[in-house]
Amino acid sequence: MAGGFRSFKSEKQRKKVMAILAQRIDGGKLLNEQIQSKSDLHQGQQTVNIVVTKKRRMAVLEKLKQSDVIMSDDEIQHITNSLNRMEFSNEDNKEFAQEAKRLVEEHPRGVMLDEELTQKGLEFLTRPAIQKKLGESDKAIVENFKEFHLAGWYDDFNGFRHFFQPQWIVFGNNDQTFEYLFAGSRDVRIVG
Repeated sequence: MAGGFRSFKSEKQRKKVMAILAQRIDGGKLLNEQIQSKSDLHQGQQTVNIVVTKKRRMAVLEKLKQSDVIMSDDEIQHITNSLNRMEFSNEDNKEFAQEAKRLVEEHPRGVMLDEELTQKGLEFLTRPAIQKKLGESDKAIVENFKEFHLAGWYDDFNGFRHFFQPQWIVFGNNDQTFEYLFAGSRDVRIVG
């Protein structure tokens, strides 16, 4: 065993070891091809996701430019997520978030909500734990409920980071209103 190399006991053993090594080399090539294929697929998927996101953003902005907008929970959540990522994201996201926020806040009475989100909001405000937090005039508005609107986003800046929350307007049949922020499943913050 000179120089650290080991000799084979037989030609048969040498051929067996060489076959194993050849398989490993071929396997390595196959593995590299699979890795490259997955990388190409991932890059293609990222491109598709970017295109889909841009189309979605354009559709939301076009919708917000209309005078009688009705928004869904998904659309509001998309804008909220974009606002909360502004500090850490690219220019496209920042521009979308700021423009969407501006367009919502330009609507004099806020933006109307779809039926599903309206139902969720009404169920939330009629919970006993939430009713305890409301003043008498707010309870009267909920009892004479007419509709919900999105007023905009409240920036709950903590001195370190911005945190945007949807700010909701509740309209009663008598055109009285109050505005609130969702502060957890058992809490509400009246802000107007």
